[in-house]
Amino acid sequence: MAKHDARVTTRHYVYAYAGLIALASASLGLSLLPVHTGLGVALAIGALKAFIVLAWFMHLVEENFGSKVFMVLASLLVFTLVLLTALDPLTRAPYPPAPAEDAVFQRATH
Repeated sequence: MAKHDARVTTRHYVYAYAGLIALASASLGLSLLPVHTGLGVALAIGALKAFIVLAWFMHLVEENFGSKVFMVLASLLVFTLVLLTALDPLTRAPYPPAPAEDAVFQRATH
């Protein structure tokens, strides 16, 4: 078995954990704002938290280049699928206007 280069130390775990706690606190603070105010910031915070977990707690920083490339490609695929799902309502035709209330009432009485 080859000698394993331990680049991730306990200090790195403590820093990563402290960073995750700080980012979770920032997410909590954003949740107190009105809806959609900090949506982009919240998504960026979530992506940063995912990166921290992948890099240090799942030991991606210790992996070879090929593993990192596949992780980036998988992340881009997920990002593309989420983006296409979010843009889907923009491709739909708008709903027709609702009929006037008096027209509905007249049809019901005849």
